[in-house]
Amino acid sequence: MIDFVENFFIYLLIMAGVTYLVRMIPLLLVRHKITNRTLRSFLYYVP
Repeated sequence: MIDFVENFFIYLLIMAGVTYLVRMIPLLLVRHKITNRTLRSFLYYVP
């Protein structure tokens, strides 16, 4: 039972890390204002 709990928390931390990276990488790559009209109109509809 202890082994299951340890593995669960390890997997939970890995999933949290991957989710954080997926959300932060675009913010780090795009620091300036997006001037492409097509890309801006697409991103307007993306939540």
